[in-house]
Amino acid sequence: MIRQTGITALRFVVAGIVLFGAMDARPAPAAPSSASSVAPADAEPAGISHEAYMAGYSDGTFKPDRPLSRAELASALARAVQREEIGSAPAFTDVEAGHWASSAIAKAYRMRLMAGEPGGAFEPNRAVTFRELTIVFGRLLGSETEALSIMNGRSASIHDEQVPQDAHGVHDEHIAVSRAEFVVWMNAMLRRRPLTDAPQQWIDVSADREEYEDIQEASISHLFEPTPDGSETWGESARRKDD
Repeated sequence: MIRQTGITALRFVVAGIVLFGAMDARPAPAAPSSASSVAPADAEPAGISHEAYMAGYSDGTFKPDRPLSRAELASALARAVQREEIGSAPAFTDVEAGHWASSAIAKAYRMRLMAGEPGGAFEPNRAVTFRELTIVFGRLLGSETEALSIMNGRSASIHDEQVPQDAHGVHDEHIAVSRAEFVVWMNAMLRRRPLTDAPQQWIDVSADREEYEDIQEASISHLFEPTPDGSETWGESARRKDD
């Protein structure tokens, strides 16, 4: 079941998440020795710029409740993360050279953040699940436990709902992640604060939506000034949409 609004607090069984890595036909090896460009929030100087890592659509929509696809995840990672790249990506059977995300998919693979599926496919259009995203964030930070803690903390600060759980308190690991949910967690992983005061970017994301400022932050290239309450005050922007 995919939720239409809101961010959900997660209750994962970490041991179960570790097992998920076995589904990749080409599992990511140990993380590169150099760290990703994820700096503490309080280390950011005033007037710093943030580049958009999420795009909307040519009709002016963001489609926040649409499930995040693996191609979209790869695209966001390729835009937002600077990390040592190792080797070369395989020729995935379902990603043609002209695919809109082919370069991003290859980069996400070389950064050892995403991998393929059994049989040599990447499944670019498949929806990303909570379990899969936690593994990707764990690779980014070097710790699935830390990634899960950040996801839970950010979710609790936005919305109080819980992911449906069974009698043993285990979440449904197959629930898809929405585009809105993803940007809230991705911003937290990157130490990027919600963006305030910027003009509304998308016709289907109004200012009263819980994830509004996180979506603004993720989809507007901008200069900003950090504020005492932990948000960012918009300076200037450059609109970014899908072709």
